[in-house]
Amino acid sequence: MSNRFGCIVTDQDKSAFYERLEQVYLQVPRRDTVIIEGDMNAKIGEGSPIRRHALGTMNDTGARLVNFARANAFVAANCLVRRHPRRLYTWKSFDLTCRNQTDYFLVKERWKSSICKCKAIQGAECDSDNSLLGMKFKLKLRRLQNPRVSTRYDYSNVEEFHIELRNRFTTLARSETADPDDSVQSPSECSHSGIQMTWGERTMNSQGRDANAKQQWENLRDTILQTARRRRRRRIYLSSLTKITITTKQIH
Repeated sequence: MSNRFGCIVTDQDKSAFYERLEQVYLQVPRRDTVIIEGDMNAKIGEGSPIRRHALGTMNDTGARLVNFARANAFVAANCLVRRHPRRLYTWKSFDLTCRNQTDYFLVKERWKSSICKCKAIQGAECDSDNSLLGMKFKLKLRRLQNPRVSTRYDYSNVEEFHIELRNRFTTLARSETADPDDSVQSPSECSHSGIQMTWGERTMNSQGRDANAKQQWENLRDTILQTARRRRRRRIYLSSLTKITITTKQIH
């Protein structure tokens, strides 16, 4: 088989090309958006699995292209919708007797909704027997939130922490004793007394805060009710004045 440039292309050359294309594609990170475009010298034919609105009949090169696209979840962007043949064919002979669709935009299936339009543009002066193939691709990206990193504690200085905590509880216990000579206690007793005192202080503070918050809420509630009552009395008073004014005008 020979292509339009007169070069003989064997089946081994085709297999080597698609194997190399597969290797290059697998090296691309999965988070990247991949678009493959070019003159594949392939006809996938009408009713193709990678979109059925193609032109012509499938050939051997087209079958290889379809197998590659299906294996990697690609679709032919210029075959998604039904169009006039002049928006499909991308190659024409010099005598204008033969027209084929050999150029394709291959886009991943997950980005299919981002394809706005894709069609052949005839009449462009490009000094070639191939027509231009254009695609409008609109990609919407969403900002990813940074994952929350949990706090990691350093347990390498556990002994130093125990000593410091023990000293603090010992100081609290000594401040409560009247005789400094009798203030020596065991670590467990010091820890117990310190914890009791700290818990008692926190309980009293929390009760005080709760009582203060309740009193503030009651004061705010009374203020709101008084304001509502005053507004209601004012509306009633203004309404009565309006009625009296209307009645006086009617009498006159």
